Amino acid sequence: TCDEDNDQCIACNEGYYLNKTTGRCQSCNINNCIECNEKKECLKCAEHYELKGNRCALGCKKGLNEKW
Repeated sequence: TCDEDNDQCIACNEGYYLNKTTGRCQSCNINNCIECNEKKECLKCAEHYELKGNRCALGCKKGLNEKW
């Protein structure tokens, strides 16, 4: 979401983060990551994926050894 009056973004879509220096949204560039920070560290993964370090790995259903 951008403020058209001063050409600055105030919120970004999934998979993007707000670069506070430029005021623009930039891609996380991390597969299956839907929320990251300016350091390009993933904070939240897409559905069926788990955060493992700085990456999103395919998760398992609870109680099962099979992947989604």
